Order: sequence, then structure tokens, then C-alpha cells
Amino acid sequence: MTTFSKLNQYGLNFQTKVISSLLKNKKFLLNIRDVVTPDYFDNQAHQWLVETIIKYFDKWHATPTLDTLHIEVKKIDNDVLKTSVVEQLKESYKASNEDQEYVEQEFSNFCKNQQLKKALLTSVDLLQSGMYDDIRSLVDSALKAGMDKNLGHEYEKDVEDRYREEYRNPVATPWPGINNLL
Repeated sequence: MTTFSKLNQYGLNFQTKVISSLLKNKKFLLNIRDVVTPDYFDNQAHQWLVETIIKYFDKWHATPTLDTLHIEVKKIDNDVLKTSVVEQLKESYKASNEDQEYVEQEFSNFCKNQQLKKALLTSVDLLQSGMYDDIRSLVDSALKAGMDKNLGHEYEKDVEDRYREEYRNPVATPWPGINNLL
């Protein structure tokens, strides 16, 4: 199956669904964190959103909440960009999740192909220098990019997620008093 060479070939709706997945699906974001860059997006608002999501994820190991994004949007100086970001954020949260798996898989393939393309272009210079081991490691890392990185529960990194209401799924005990305490 072939993928497009530029993200804009997929269309604006596809890009909006990608941002929606980045905002809502921590596992997806974790897996493609090493291969996604804001430069793939042509729309300035999309670039800002992806950059903000990545920065937040790198620091807090969680997807940003709507409240957090609201605060970050207030920091934007350019009024046109601010309005565009707000509109794209609304569209991302309204985006349909019917084909979410397809969108995530297709975007993941796109990012992996971009990494491989970048590695191959870089390896041309290394080939002229005779640095074959560097070429091998560069291509190997490009091929491993975007792989599943879910190693299980990381206690220290997942603190914020454990306290989010939508993340918790407590199991009730037969004693109401203990349930209230827990």
C-alpha cells in the first residue's frame, strides 16, 4: 500500500482527524512521538497545535486537556493565528472517530516513510565519506521509528493520567464507607 509524499495530499479533514487523535489517544501519540514533526502540516494552526501537543507530552507524559490548550492559546500574540487555532481545535474535538484506526495507521505510515526518506537522503553523503556503519544505524533507526512503545504502566510518568476522572476505572468494594474513602 502506498502513501502520499505530502500530508496535504490527504486533505484538511484527514489532518484534523490526526490532530484529534493526537489530542485524545495517548498510545497513538506515544508511538509516533519520535517520527512526527509540525513541519508535515501546511496549516499554521495545525503546526502550532502539533508543536504544543508534543511539548506538553514531552514534559508531562500525557495528552493536553482542553483547559491547558485554552491557556496556551491565550499566550498567542497573533490574533489571526489565535482565531485559526481556536477554530481548528473546535474542529478537532468535533471530528468523527469512525475511521480513527485508519487515520492513525495511515498517518503513522506517512511519518515512517518520511523518516526513511530523510535517512536515505542523509546516507548519500555518508556513502561518499565511506561511513557504512553510520548508514546502517541510520537506516535501522528509521525502520524502527514509530514502533509500538507501550511497555506497560510507568508509575512515575503516568501520575497525571491516574488522577484524571475519565482515565480512572475504579472497582467498587462491598463496603460503601471504604468506597467513599477510595
